[in-house]
Amino acid sequence: MRARRDRGAGPPRRAGTARAATRARVAAATPAAAAALQAALAAEHAAAYGYGVAGAHMSGRRQQEALSDWNAHRSRRDQLAAMLTSQGAVPVAAAAAYQLPFPVTSAHAAVTLAAALEDGVTRAYLGVVALPDEGLRTFGALAMQDCAVRAAQWRGATVAFPGLPPGALARQSPPAAGRATPSGR
Repeated sequence: MRARRDRGAGPPRRAGTARAATRARVAAATPAAAAALQAALAAEHAAAYGYGVAGAHMSGRRQQEALSDWNAHRSRRDQLAAMLTSQGAVPVAAAAAYQLPFPVTSAHAAVTLAAALEDGVTRAYLGVVALPDEGLRTFGALAMQDCAVRAAQWRGATVAFPGLPPGALARQSPPAAGRATPSGR
């Protein structure tokens, strides 16, 4: 098994992420931005809950890695809540419990859950990356990158396009005869 990077006791500190969050805080005033940030916040809440379940089924080094990832999601959750609050929005509250995608009854299932949690949060940040504001896009891209790296570490491999659901890039059939193509010809 390949070695994982040392994550330490807390979330990774990235100067670019903090700067992006500060710039993004100013831009979050639009309804679309608020909705995207709320969706990302909801995903962070779910990930924090899920890591509590996953960590309970792990031990040793894996449990420490889950704790580190749990702290990273809590930190990002707090950033998102602060961004929304600074714009006068009420951050979405965490649910009392979340439906997990499958039963978690073993360490193997817990590792699979951790990868699935990261994939879900990565998908949520796609909405932030799609916003027109550069600060928000940067914030979302850095958050997606962090989640994709953690997912790959839990999975033991990466995926081609983190955050996109399977089949999202399925080849489209060519236009029927007589229909205009995207170029208009």
